Amino acid sequence: MDIRDGLIDLMGRSSALSDSILKHQGIIRVLTSQIRIVSDTTICRRAAQAYSASIVAADSNRLVDVVKAGLRYVVIDPAFTTDSSEWKTAITFDSSFTKTFRRFGY
Repeated sequence: MDIRDGLIDLMGRSSALSDSILKHQGIIRVLTSQIRIVSDTTICRRAAQAYSASIVAADSNRLVDVVKAGLRYVVIDPAFTTDSSEWKTAITFDSSFTKTFRRFGY
């Protein structure tokens, strides 16, 4: 399951667990129609730069997956892991990519 599908699933549930997971990920509950994959080049470039700055690993060729959930963006670099595990680092940003809400394994 990708991050978009996971968010749609969480938004469709009304439970303390789903609320806790969303809070941990720094995401505010929104309508599922407000969750979408971002393909806009400018937004993706800004997301990649913010991601690089957040993990303190510059990479001018970084390619990221970006999902918009309401006013927040969840960004993942599928090629980046922090160790030998399969976990990816996801980061939730505000709409200007200047504030990091959460950094979590996915």
